[in-house]
Amino acid sequence: MDENTRKKKEYGKQKYSKKYAKKLKKKLQVSMLSIAMVLLLIAGSKLAGLSIPIDNIKDIAKKGLVANENQMQEENVKSSNVTIAEDGAIVCDSIVQGVRDCELENGTYTFRVTGNINGTNETKDYKVELINYYDDVTYTANTNLGDSTKEYKMLAVKYHKNLTINSGVTVTARNVSSLTYKKGMYICVMGELNNNGTISMTARGTYNQAGENVYLWKNRDNSYEYVPAVGGAGGARVGAGNGIAGATGTNRATGGGGSGAAHGNNCTVYSGAGAAGTSYSGGSGGGAVSRLKSNGNGGAGAANGGKGGNGSAYQTGEWNKTAGGGAGNTGGTGSRSGGNGGSAGNGGNGTGGLLVIYADQLSNKGSIVSTGSNGGSATSNSQNYYSWGAAGGSSGGGSINIFTNKINLRGATNTNGGIVVTSNHNGGAGGAGSATVTKTMPDLNYPTKEIKLNVNEIYNIDKSKISYIDIKNEHTDFVSMGEIEY
Repeated sequence: MDENTRKKKEYGKQKYSKKYAKKLKKKLQVSMLSIAMVLLLIAGSKLAGLSIPIDNIKDIAKKGLVANENQMQEENVKSSNVTIAEDGAIVCDSIVQGVRDCELENGTYTFRVTGNINGTNETKDYKVELINYYDDVTYTANTNLGDSTKEYKMLAVKYHKNLTINSGVTVTARNVSSLTYKKGMYICVMGELNNNGTISMTARGTYNQAGENVYLWKNRDNSYEYVPAVGGAGGARVGAGNGIAGATGTNRATGGGGSGAAHGNNCTVYSGAGAAGTSYSGGSGGGAVSRLKSNGNGGAGAANGGKGGNGSAYQTGEWNKTAGGGAGNTGGTGSRSGGNGGSAGNGGNGTGGLLVIYADQLSNKGSIVSTGSNGGSATSNSQNYYSWGAAGGSSGGGSINIFTNKINLRGATNTNGGIVVTSNHNGGAGGAGSATVTKTMPDLNYPTKEIKLNVNEIYNIDKSKISYIDIKNEHTDFVSMGEIEY
């Protein structure tokens, strides 16, 4: 029995453990001890005539608020926020909170979430492949996570302690024969995430899978943070000239695929349109077209993270026509016709995918990325109108969603679509996806940053000026921590 298996069995075979209750007691004890230290610190400073930064008091008080929040979360888990349905599904508030709050062994589970958009409820079942690591983990080499099956399911990897990714190391989801069947990757870190390398879902958009609303997080006001089923629109086909860029994804959406370029001599041609993004994939790019005296079209990017469109070229004689393929899962095939010289490239493999991260603390010194791929290039053997290159459209960027209690270092994120591929006529760029960082715990705020106390001097804190900043809004409220009330 390996060490990780032994530690997993120590957690017990029950689906939900009571370890959070034990942790809660410890955090509450630490919170009460911290409050007592604040009182001692203030009293001792009064005698010594020292100044006390309010931020120090605020940080200790914040720990008390976090403990109270954890207590509410634990009570929710023990009551009705996480339950098991008769068919074995894990019923929870959201995917992020469900994986975080449940204690499940390695395996494949169905997480059932009832979300709400604009007052309309819908219940979604998400199949999830869950992998646990119970000790601190450090990645020192490039790592592909998840199994190698073609079963469609979200990949969730739960690190029960801390996760470190070294510089120069990329961690991503596993694909099979250049296609991704994982419906997004969720990295759940119960401790601190120290990323010095790259966490990536670049070119890992889910292949040939329809989108759906993916309910990631339930807010305190019962609204939801979710990735919409449909992402940015694909670029429209063109009858002549450069391809059109895919639309940018907003509000957690992925980007659309770009359309291919188009060129025709004495004929009617249209390039392939780019496809719209889905919740699990940026849109695929359209194929280009370049033809002489023969009508024809480039292939459209396939829907639902499918194949990039094929290029279409036709020419007779010494001149040549070239048309690049669109990027997608997999890239479309380039097309070349006519005399010697010139080239037509296949579209790049892959679209931007869905990436979800939860960490108690986030220290991102590296990069977190989910970008699209480039369309196929096209070159000709001459610069006259009878030899002409038209480039393919690029695929759309993905969706990055980060949830954390504390941000030590935000770092860089990138959800760009594939670039404009240049030729005599350029292919359309993939639309950028979206990257959203959500701080899940409120911050305490007080306008006075420092107070100076002389011996025997008393400072009264104005409770009306204390506020906490929530992820949705800023408001002043009555905050109780232990025996201290503001």
